[in-house]
Amino acid sequence: MNVEIQDIREIKDMRITTFSKYKKTEVKKALLKSLRENKIEYSLHWCVEMLCSGHFLDLWSIFILYSCENIHLGNPKLFVYLAKRLESFRYIVRNGYGSNELYVRNHNEVRKIFFEICAIISQSKRKHSLQVIKVHPTDFDITTISDKFNAPNSKYAKHLIRDDDPQELLIPCNELYYHLFETKNNLMACYWCQWIIEFEIICKKKKKKCMCETRSFVKVDDKQMKDCVWLVWEIFLDISDKKNDKLIVSIVESLLELFMVRYSSNGANSRKMILYCVVTFLTEYVDKEIPCVNNVFIVESCISKINNYFQEIKKNEQKPATDYLFNNVEKKSNLDKTMAKLEIMKKM
Repeated sequence: MNVEIQDIREIKDMRITTFSKYKKTEVKKALLKSLRENKIEYSLHWCVEMLCSGHFLDLWSIFILYSCENIHLGNPKLFVYLAKRLESFRYIVRNGYGSNELYVRNHNEVRKIFFEICAIISQSKRKHSLQVIKVHPTDFDITTISDKFNAPNSKYAKHLIRDDDPQELLIPCNELYYHLFETKNNLMACYWCQWIIEFEIICKKKKKKCMCETRSFVKVDDKQMKDCVWLVWEIFLDISDKKNDKLIVSIVESLLELFMVRYSSNGANSRKMILYCVVTFLTEYVDKEIPCVNNVFIVESCISKINNYFQEIKKNEQKPATDYLFNNVEKKSNLDKTMAKLEIMKKM
């Protein structure tokens, strides 16, 4: 039987401090740390903490960005899997939880989705971490950046440029296409992705118009439909199609879906690791034999312990009739105390 969380607090009450009175920022750091160290039990604990606090978008962001930055080629099919699980999650939320998303924390299938993701990511092979590309301020001066123009002509991305796209992006997009399609130069392709992102940021700061023509594949709020990053994505999609490889096409399309999740005005910059990840799949060798799930038994074992974790966190529940019981109780805000509990839960 499902262990249900019945708590008087709303999502707005847990924006800064979580269900068990931890700082939200510390919980996010703890989850990332446990993923990096392959500590599945710890990952599950912090995942449950965020689930009970209603931080679903933060959870998805952590899983997606961590996987892009640290796993990428180590588990190519992971991103197709994540996109499918995201769609399942969305379907559940849309059908019965639209008025109060917080209640979805008691949905058994949602719990299974997140436990499964934690287990699969924790046992996925990590590759070298993708690094943030730095673009020097002078690189936005056409007189100093010309030495980075390597394409022999301007025809590579010409078929994708539309009438209402900014003219300033013609050469950068052509360079991006050239390095993805011809040279397979990961570093330079990432550089031009970052250049386009930062160019748009500069334009916004100067209140200068910099908007692309709307593209049909973009599914975000109207305000962000014309962001320059969608031109980058059109290049990605075009090149993936030319590879004539169903897996690569599926990976790129899945990463696009993950990129668009509640996309905001700062989305391109905050999710640049997804762009770098796509570049990696388009320029590097992809081992198609790597399974998405290395050990099914581990995944099933994690799912079988769902109630154990929720029973533990239920102790921090706040109920209307029993609030007075918490008045003189010491706050459990020390991560070290939780670590001790996790050691016990490992043996369950």
